[in-house]
Amino acid sequence: MVQFDNFINENKLNERAKDSEFNKHLGDFQGTGTDFTIEWNVKDPNFDDIPKDIAEYEVETGAFVNKYSDEMFKKMEKKIKTKQWSISDWSFAGRMNGWWVLLCEGDEKYVTENQLDKLQSIIDDYWKNFNKELKKFYEVK
Repeated sequence: MVQFDNFINENKLNERAKDSEFNKHLGDFQGTGTDFTIEWNVKDPNFDDIPKDIAEYEVETGAFVNKYSDEMFKKMEKKIKTKQWSISDWSFAGRMNGWWVLLCEGDEKYVTENQLDKLQSIIDDYWKNFNKELKKFYEVK
């Protein structure tokens, strides 16, 4: 079982998702048809005003975060339309799944700043609304 207090305390040192990184965990996805990855550090989610038992359950199961991430992935798929590269899937990677990863096909040299900005705005919304959506999911008042 994950020690929830240690998880939260350790991750307080990390900044929220800011900038994307390419291929940080690409090796984790060998054999999946992934040509490159675009990744964001998503450690230290906002559990403010979430009862400890619910927060611990979420850390253990990812019930909310997986559903929330699926929704974010669908938004990203809709925003990025190009023939040079595509987003095939998403995953978590890294120690304690602290990186949110887009699995991409094609050539990363065709990824534009404008496309990264669009993706970043979705990641920013993810963080801005995380706590509110978490409360709604678990019906926390």
